[in-house]
Formats: sequence, C-alpha cells, structure tokens
Amino acid sequence: MSATVPITAAEEAAFRRDGYLLLRSVLPQTEVAGLLAEVERLVDNATGAQAVLREPFYHENSFKLVRPLRLSAAFDGLIDHHGYFGRLVSLLGTHLQLMGCEIFVRGSSERTITGFHTDGGPGLQGVLPDHASAFLQIKAQVFLTDLSRPNAGNFALVPGSHRVRAPGSDRLCYIDEVNRRIGQSGELPAEAIQILVAPGDVLLFPHSLWHAVAPNHARRTRYSISLRYGQTALRPVERLDPILTDSARQLTPRQRRLLGDFGEEDNSPYRPRNQEEIIAGLSGAPPPPAPDGAPGQVAAAAASAASGRRLPHYLPALRTALRAEPPAWDTALYADLYRRASRSEEWVIVALLRRLEGAAQEARRLRARLRTCGDTDSRAQLMFAADALSRHVPAFLRVVDTAYPGALAPAFRAELAHLASDDTDDTVVGDGPALAHAEVALLNLDGLRGAVLTGLQHAAVVGYGDAAASLDDVRNDHRAQVARTASWLDDAAADGRVADLSGLLTTQLRHHDRATTEDLIDFSFHQRFGTHL
Repeated sequence: MSATVPITAAEEAAFRRDGYLLLRSVLPQTEVAGLLAEVERLVDNATGAQAVLREPFYHENSFKLVRPLRLSAAFDGLIDHHGYFGRLVSLLGTHLQLMGCEIFVRGSSERTITGFHTDGGPGLQGVLPDHASAFLQIKAQVFLTDLSRPNAGNFALVPGSHRVRAPGSDRLCYIDEVNRRIGQSGELPAEAIQILVAPGDVLLFPHSLWHAVAPNHARRTRYSISLRYGQTALRPVERLDPILTDSARQLTPRQRRLLGDFGEEDNSPYRPRNQEEIIAGLSGAPPPPAPDGAPGQVAAAAASAASGRRLPHYLPALRTALRAEPPAWDTALYADLYRRASRSEEWVIVALLRRLEGAAQEARRLRARLRTCGDTDSRAQLMFAADALSRHVPAFLRVVDTAYPGALAPAFRAELAHLASDDTDDTVVGDGPALAHAEVALLNLDGLRGAVLTGLQHAAVVGYGDAAASLDDVRNDHRAQVARTASWLDDAAADGRVADLSGLLTTQLRHHDRATTEDLIDFSFHQRFGTHL
C-alpha cells in the first residue's frame, strides 16, 4: 500500500475555480486493457441476464451496471489508486469513504445521452462549496475507451458551475435553463465543454458540478468506471459490507477502511481509530484474518428444508435475492462474532431469552392475524407458524434451565413461563384478506434466520444433551416452516401469481434486515461496517 501523493497548489486552485481536474495517463495501458476486458465480461453477462439498469432519462443504447465491486475483485485496485487517491484526500480530508461504484455504458446516440444535472439529489444540490472548505462528495471517472474527439459520448460540463445555485431544477436535479438550449442533434450551449480523454485518464469533479453526456456519433461504445467518494459522516449509496466479508478478497487496511470497515473498537464513522495513519498508508497492521467457515448457509438451509423437492422457481430466486441484499447473518464473519460472544455464559442466556420473548410476541401477532383471516390455506400457514413459535417459548426456557441451572431467579422464571401459556382465542371474527405474498416471504425469511441462529446457539450448548435436543426441535420447526412457505412461493411463481419472485424476496430481505438490525450480533456487525439500515 503506497503513501498518498497530495494535490499540487495549481491543481487545487484549478479544481476550486473550474470544478474539475483532468488527470492524464493515470492508468497504464496494460491496466486499462485488463479493466476493459472485465467490464465487457460483466456487461455481456448482465445484458444476457437482463440485469442492466436502464433509467428512464437514459438513451436506449446507454445504461449502467451498479455494484460492480461485488461482482469482481478486478476493480479493487481502483479503490485507492495511487494515481488519484492523494488528490482526493487533499480535497476531502482524511475522513473519507468510498460511497459507491458504477460502470457506465454509452452507446450510439444522435442526441445528448443525459442532460446537464448535479449529483446527490435535491438536498445536496443546494449545498455549494466555497473557496477553502473540504468538499462533501467527489467522483473519480476512470475512462477505458478513446474519447479524444468530441461527440463520442464524452463527459460534458459547465466550468465553474459547481459554485452556482441551480435555477429551475427538477427532482432528478436536471438544470432546465441549460438543457432547453441543447440542440436537436445534441449541440451543447456555448458555456459547456466536452472533455477529450484517452484510455487511462481520470476526471475528478464534485457533486455540484453541472455535467452531462454528449451525443455518441462515433459508432463505438464508451465504457467508464465511476467511483463516488465522500465524508464518512454521509450515508453510502450502496452496501459494501458484502465485499468486506468476502474471505477471498485481499484488501489492504486502507481499502477496508474506505469500504466502511471501522474496526471492532471505536467504530464510529465520526471518529474511527487511526484514521489519519490508515488513510495515509502508514498503518502496517494487516487486514483482520478471515474467519473460519464460508457464507451461503441460508441458501444451504433452504435447500435442506426442501427435502429433495426441486423448487425450480424459489431456490434460484432466493439465491438472486441473497446476492442483491445479503443479510449479515449469512456471512462467516457473523458466525465468528456469534461464536466469540457465546464464550460468555451471560451473553448466551440473554440471547436465548431474547429469542424466547420474540417467539412469544410473534406467536401472539400471528394468532391475531389468524382470527381475521377467512382464507383456508392462509389460516393453515398462520396456524403452523404460531403453533411452532408457541412451542419455542418453553423450549428456550428448558435450554437455559438445563445448560445454566439456577441462572434465573424463581420469580423471573415464572414470569417467562407464563409467556408459554398462549390463551389467544383462535375463533375467526371476520372474513379478512388472505396472506399476501409479501407476508409469506417474511415467514419464509423468519424460518431461515431462525434455523441459522438456532444452529449457532446449538454450538454453544452442544455439551448439554437435553439442551441441544431442545434446540434441535426448534431448528426442525424452522426448517418445516421454510419448506411450507417455499412451496407456497414456488407454486405462486409457477402459476403466475408472483411475476417476480426474486424481486419480492429481495424487497422482503431488505425489510427483514431493517427489522433485525438492533439484534445483538446484527448491531455489532452493522456498527462495524456502517451499514445501519
């Protein structure tokens, strides 16, 4: 890891005056060739899978790929590339992070591919830099194809506009006053310029710069990689923890910090430990060792619960959703955190009691839903889940009594035992709606998470036969719930009731993660990586 090279006085003056800095020949051509080959591979794969993002304001031949760092380690060297990283530190300060990464694909177009706009949304559009302050956000645009002539899908900008309040903007932050003067064939207003670059050049610019994409008359596709950097106090635009928890990635301490790993101690994004030394490249501390084990236990748990049934729609959709919204509890690091915390008997007891309380509350909620549901199939799903959770309350209590006898005061234990006596009336009082597909998806995810957590808790009490047997019963209940709900979802996808099962599971995974972000290990995980949902 090389030390940073700061910006020169002339470069900083030009950046603050004009709103951009063009760095020539940052990447050698051998590096450009490797990156371009990987970009083209990813674009081909995404195009074939119809996974490209075609936003409505793009030309039909242009699109972008999001989250490329998750897809390939080939881009890791760009995170803190020595050719431009020192300038970013000079302009943003040492408390910076990588907020997101995208690949831009700009095909043939007779008109401008995008109009002039600012980045960061309407809120940031009103925040303008002054002559001396650190910048909030800066993008580094890495060009991989020849744009040495205009109208080849070039990056276009209005010099000095980064310090001008945008007039007449819309929710997409388009600058109406400039865009209405763009010609029918993409002729730009007189104050705008096109940036002429060679492969390997890099352009730096702040969020408030008015910029666009010129027409592409060159009959060849333009490829570039955009990396967005900003202050650590800002919220990233994508989750980067899947990269940090990938044990196959060989990331340096500085790269890990830029991706949001604030360490196990003092892990506030406002005051991360050793920030200046790590960003300067002076920290010799090695990256934390990869924990034992591997991610993917959620998909494995789902396949196991299927008991040999193919589930041709559900299992691929779940794998797609897990890639899009990877839950913390499907990582080897999460399992490692759980194992370390489980060395404390007090912590294990608290974790078991929290699951006991959660099971009692969820059982009551499901029975209340059951009373207002008139659909026979939905009632069967609700009854199965509620009955299982009601059994889990005394099961968790037996685990505590067996593995940690005398840990609970008699009065407190009696209060917990009362939670097992579910006296909710199951009588139907209305002909309410059937279970929505989203509700079934959440029941499915609850079962998957329950199976994973029970497995981790099982390891903590494996030496206590009866306690382990009780957790085996709990885990089997969770697996059965996964199997029932997975079959429901698979059938719904097969007969067209659910048009996009992977999208449904992705959305519900996001909701599920938010609902569990304050749980014991989840909180530690998200605090370390700054991924509070």
